[in-house]
Amino acid sequence: MWVNANMIWLGGSADYQTEDTVYSLMMLCSATSIGKREQVSRLSNSEWHAPEIPDFPRGEASFVVVGGNPEPDDLKPFEALMELYRKDKARLKHAHELRLAHAERRHLEQLANPPDLKNLNIRYWRLDEAGQSGEQPQPAVIR
Repeated sequence: MWVNANMIWLGGSADYQTEDTVYSLMMLCSATSIGKREQVSRLSNSEWHAPEIPDFPRGEASFVVVGGNPEPDDLKPFEALMELYRKDKARLKHAHELRLAHAERRHLEQLANPPDLKNLNIRYWRLDEAGQSGEQPQPAVIR
């Protein structure tokens, strides 16, 4: 399935509903560049080809199924999601921009006032044969 909507605006988790159903959405999206992906592929001597982008119907946000044979009921959550996107596009974009601004503000605050680092001793018990020799397993200390 391909979608021509900016799904990054819908990132995170939320509920959305139609007249008769409530859907729960949990999605993690990130932006990528086909050009950078091709460059990484060349540098790592691996083979990668950009996917074929299907033709979308003209107009608003929609999706195109390119594989499988989903039943009409299987597509209802996606139809509802596209309807939400079309109706609330400006609000979704604004909320996304607010989340980005908040994250940038928190990042700058942490740079200006970094948290105090704690001096930690981490103790663990070895479970391999060398750590189990003797009657009592011995903890190891990492400093």
